[in-house]
Amino acid sequence: MVPTVPTRASIVVLSLLALLLSQAALAEAKTRPIKYCGHWGWIDELEDVGWTYNRDEISGAGTFNVRTTGRDCSAARRLARNGVPGKSYRGWDCQYVSRRHEFSSTRCTRPSGTVVRFVTAS
Repeated sequence: MVPTVPTRASIVVLSLLALLLSQAALAEAKTRPIKYCGHWGWIDELEDVGWTYNRDEISGAGTFNVRTTGRDCSAARRLARNGVPGKSYRGWDCQYVSRRHEFSSTRCTRPSGTVVRFVTAS
């Protein structure tokens, strides 16, 4: 049997199909709503650590501006507390977006396109 060589027309058709599929995936990712999940840190009023939606209630260091697309806040909050940039955590890939003295911004992704972002600061 002689192997067949793809024709120029078939290459063009396959390229256009791949382009259309990638555009559809991109459009879906852009339309996912962003869910805001709050801040975690020491809360003077409670005399304990906890979650709040009011940034001013956190004293000192904490995890701030936790937000997600396509996930519930409990999963995003758990990831923000346990995800380590540069490592995988339960199927999530977390990377630093920005890192400064006593500040880092982290973005975690899953192959499904779900994204969780958060900031840690002191």
